[in-house]
Amino acid sequence: MIKIGETIHSYRKLKGLTQEELALKLGVSASAVSKWERDNALPDIELLCALADFFETSVDNLLGRNQQTLYQNYCLDQRDENRIRTAEYLLHCCLLAGKQGLLSLEEYLNQQKDACCAFPAFCARFLMDGFLRQAKPEELMPFLERYAEGEKDPVTAKMTVTVLLMIFDGKGIPLVRETLHSFLGMQYYNTMLLTGDEQADAEYAAEKKVDLMTRDEKLKYYCERRPAGEDTHILDVLKDCSDKNIQLLLKCMETAALECAVYACRVQVCCRYVKRAAQCLKEFHAFD
Repeated sequence: MIKIGETIHSYRKLKGLTQEELALKLGVSASAVSKWERDNALPDIELLCALADFFETSVDNLLGRNQQTLYQNYCLDQRDENRIRTAEYLLHCCLLAGKQGLLSLEEYLNQQKDACCAFPAFCARFLMDGFLRQAKPEELMPFLERYAEGEKDPVTAKMTVTVLLMIFDGKGIPLVRETLHSFLGMQYYNTMLLTGDEQADAEYAAEKKVDLMTRDEKLKYYCERRPAGEDTHILDVLKDCSDKNIQLLLKCMETAALECAVYACRVQVCCRYVKRAAQCLKEFHAFD
């Protein structure tokens, strides 16, 4: 039997969808999608065409009859494909640094049988040597930037330098991922950059879907979420006060104190204050 489970799984992850969400878009059950991805069943010909259209690829690509890589179906050219692959290697480096330390990065990059990893591996070794000599990141960056200028794709090389310096500086995955997206460009903003950690990637997929919502959809989403902890009912006494009083509270309350109060209050109350704060900003902008 032809096996296309891994291909469907990869395309679904690139779209940032769960099995249930993909099933809903195709009009099938979630168990059917699960069987496809585990290679326990194949979609019929009509569903294969629907899958190909939805994933913006061809049936031949789904069936593995073309030798194109997954990213070649999404990328404008080979340079963009290499840049996205490099970005995913760098994001995994960020995860690896947090779990196993900075010494693991060069070894990991050297183990990859991919030309995209050659310059990142060199940079990781250069930074580690510099850190062992107690050099500061700002002292090392000019040298790496000049190395980057000599690379075939200077933008990808600069992305590598910037992100590795962030990793060595202890920056976390969310900031590193956003930096990578800024180098990939607006046309690839919705591309899913995965770390390889199942839980972290699932949380990221959920956040990505929220990013694409309208403001009202986001407020509804957060209002319907279960609270992270027990309700404290702080600020509830003010939930029915006028917008004018909320505006006065926002003006007079210390930022740190307001943050603590908002973190502890119920989501519905928090949304009321966020709405009013947004309105204040709009009024301020119009006045300015």
